[in-house]
Amino acid sequence: MIILAIAPFMMLDFSVSDGGALSDGDTAQWAWGVPKSGPVGSESVWGTNLGGNYLNDTVDWLEIALPDLSKVTQPLLEMTHWYAINPTDNGTLQVFDDGVWYTVEPVYGYPDKTGFIWSSLGWVTDYVDLSGFVAAESFRLVLTADVNTANEGWYVSDIKLYDGEVAPPLIQPITVPIDTQEYESDYLLEILVSDISIIKDVSVTYSVNGGTWQSTLASDQGSDLWAVMIPAQEPGSTIAWYVVASDDNSMSRYPETGEEEFRVYLASPTGLTVPEGRLVSSTLALSWDAPVSPHIASSYTVYQGEELLATDVLEETALLDVLSTIPTEFTVSANYDWGEGDLSDTLAVDLEIPVVTTVSPSEIYVGSSTYVDIYGESLYLTQQSAVVESIPGVNVDQIQVIDVNHIRILISIDEETAVGSCVLTVWGEYGATIREDALTLLPASEAPSVVSVSPASIRQGEDTVILLTTNASLGAKIMFTLPEGLSLENSSVTSTQSAELTISVSAVAAVGEYLLIMDDGERLWPFTIEVLEKIYLQEGGCNTAPEVKYWTWLLVWPLLLLPLRRRRVC
Repeated sequence: MIILAIAPFMMLDFSVSDGGALSDGDTAQWAWGVPKSGPVGSESVWGTNLGGNYLNDTVDWLEIALPDLSKVTQPLLEMTHWYAINPTDNGTLQVFDDGVWYTVEPVYGYPDKTGFIWSSLGWVTDYVDLSGFVAAESFRLVLTADVNTANEGWYVSDIKLYDGEVAPPLIQPITVPIDTQEYESDYLLEILVSDISIIKDVSVTYSVNGGTWQSTLASDQGSDLWAVMIPAQEPGSTIAWYVVASDDNSMSRYPETGEEEFRVYLASPTGLTVPEGRLVSSTLALSWDAPVSPHIASSYTVYQGEELLATDVLEETALLDVLSTIPTEFTVSANYDWGEGDLSDTLAVDLEIPVVTTVSPSEIYVGSSTYVDIYGESLYLTQQSAVVESIPGVNVDQIQVIDVNHIRILISIDEETAVGSCVLTVWGEYGATIREDALTLLPASEAPSVVSVSPASIRQGEDTVILLTTNASLGAKIMFTLPEGLSLENSSVTSTQSAELTISVSAVAAVGEYLLIMDDGERLWPFTIEVLEKIYLQEGGCNTAPEVKYWTWLLVWPLLLLPLRRRRVC
């Protein structure tokens, strides 16, 4: 409210003095001072029972003397007050004129036909037109209380008298724009503007999405009704507005502070749901209800947090690959001819997302066999259900479940497999978990290998100690896989890059090259050993053919001489 030009010819400021007001009635409970109930924190005021609720079953008043009004053209009393009065009680205003107390109404009436009741919700200003009282002597505030429960009471901070119409227009919205899906037609705003004098103009000022404020004059519809059309806005717009009405002396604003608002929107889907029961999965079935809208939704868009999960979903359901890196909170929007509509309410889902967190080692070599440990969360692995899959050429030869979130596998890579990254898919009790780029396949030429086997050959029927040398570190413990005909007597790791084993060869083992595999718990190290034919030794230790008795030479000797004799005859 803004009052223009006219100054009061009488002003009682009760924060300064009691103004000469008098308390009277059945209990005379009106008192002047600092309130300890009601408008606590105020300076001195006149109020009913400053220390608590007003008293019951009583009629009490505060009386204020008026100056001579006989020469005042248009006397108007202004009162600033605060009240909280039970609806079975009431507060009224009275004027003493020519020996009679008359009950009067404020310029714009009481909030209830019985007077002031309920709560003023703070300090308010009311006006009383005294122009009909030529011999007015006093003015009073009358509190009437029954025997029922009381309330905080009635308090007044100041009273002023003006000669002239200073009561600002009373603005009461009749038809106001509310949140709407209409974006093609303007929005009607109708306001009832009351005044005891002539309204000069009524204007509506509005802003779209916090932009520039624009004003437009309302048109007079008659009977104190004014109307204005706010232009249509696009969906997603928030329109703030307020009304100003003025007469010749004052103006008022609705709302007194701040602005009213409404939105233009496109409806969101509702009723987001997921399947009941425990949810452990990297996918989620999400369903919802179609939006209630005069516009047709052509498809839907689904978000997890602020991340886009799916778009152009045609039905009110979707099977989604869930992101494991952000909270499992989902919203859905509808897509219309105009564009995307509002997001639905957020659905927070108690979902365990199986995820592979670590693959060690993550680099393995083409043509090699390597043990790989896979760790994760919510994998729920069991020896019966665990499966690990990858791309063609990457073979899972062994699976060992360590615990529900840890599995160890032996992977062999075909020599023809291309280098690069590859995916691993781990199946647990509740389904599959995919880890993209889980492994990096490196060239076979860079693979750890056995670079030396000494000796490289062994003979049938012999035991031989062999020293293996590698080009990379060995694990702490080693095992060997030997073909038929060869057996392992003992083995040990002799240094970080060497191992020793004793091999016994069967006397009937086939002659040729044999493939052996050393397993150090980290990878398999293939190497070859050649088995040679057994060598027979003479007693003297010389390498000879099987022993021939000396007398057999006497039998052979005559045969050797026969050709010589035959040549001599010729």
